[in-house]
Amino acid sequence: MIDVVDTAAVLAGWIVALGLLTLIAFVWVWPRVRFVQRRRGAERMIAAGMSTDTFAVRALATARLGALGRVHPDPGSALLAGDRSTIRALAELELRRLGVASDLLP
Repeated sequence: MIDVVDTAAVLAGWIVALGLLTLIAFVWVWPRVRFVQRRRGAERMIAAGMSTDTFAVRALATARLGALGRVHPDPGSALLAGDRSTIRALAELELRRLGVASDLLP
């Protein structure tokens, strides 16, 4: 009887430990896998000829307001006016978020 209880306790301990390690690994690995997928997708789009304008528009949609304010006081108007330096800065902001080197842009 003691051997059965001892074996069950050891088995329960292993199940709990492996379950927690699996959960931690999933929580840690999944965001990194998604980041690599987004980065590779952006690199493929740049290689296919996507322009800085597209990344600039995406930055307007996804970046925080503080980050946009550091690029230009009114980045939306600058984008619509065709200010190339602001468009480039917005595209670089988005590429930085995606983990892509901005020197890949045309």
